[in-house]
Amino acid sequence: MPKHPIPELENDSRSTDELIQTALEHYGSDLFYETAHVLQYRGTREEFDAAKNLCESDDPHVRELGIYILGMLGWDTPTFVEESGAILIGCLDDADEDIIAAAATALGHRKLPSAIPALLK
Repeated sequence: MPKHPIPELENDSRSTDELIQTALEHYGSDLFYETAHVLQYRGTREEFDAAKNLCESDDPHVRELGIYILGMLGWDTPTFVEESGAILIGCLDDADEDIIAAAATALGHRKLPSAIPALLK
């Protein structure tokens, strides 16, 4: 049984790198979110590692994509929750207010009680 009722998510044959490139080329558009959803849905170590690397970029748009992926990695069956949470908590100290907002939103999806003190700060 698929984790999500959108068959396009399960049947997308593009590589993780292709999806990331497409998302970044279409930052802010529907295609940005559609490709990120595929990465979130897959939720494997490959997507986690890629998102983690994106969060370390100097480019805020790249960091935002990483945060967006980590926020719902695994969709209905969340994966790498603690690991994602640690990265997202670190993103709360970013100099860019949009990144801080994205990280706070992503942490809301991860539902980690350990994130509450960092969010309150």
